[in-house]
Amino acid sequence: MAGMDQPALTGRWRVVEVGGAAVADDPEAAGPQAEVQFAADGDATGSTGVNRFRSRYTLTDDVLSFTPLAMTRMAGPPEAMAGERAIVAALEAGGNVQLVARDAVTDLGDELFVTSAGGRPSDGLRLRRLAPPAPTPMID
Repeated sequence: MAGMDQPALTGRWRVVEVGGAAVADDPEAAGPQAEVQFAADGDATGSTGVNRFRSRYTLTDDVLSFTPLAMTRMAGPPEAMAGERAIVAALEAGGNVQLVARDAVTDLGDELFVTSAGGRPSDGLRLRRLAPPAPTPMID
């Protein structure tokens, strides 16, 4: 999708793939899951599945970039920490974005692909929309 704008990005997104590898995506699982919430004011917050983070983001000409992530520093199992390192590296690297809208036939949710400068989705992140942004109230 060319010309993606910030409102299309705003909302909660689950990280479902990083660097071509699937990330645990079980809504019934106990504990935090890897997700990112993009606010309209440029704040990005979320969880790697182990630690929480906060950052600022910009979206310019379909290129998403983040400031360095401020994070909590809890320890987790080795495989969870490896996943966290991959997610943090992909977020901080940013890249080109492509939004794939909901498929009316399969009812799959919106997906967001963040790819490296080389443009391969397997080099970056795949996120699935969890919740769209709340509607803006009408002012009379």
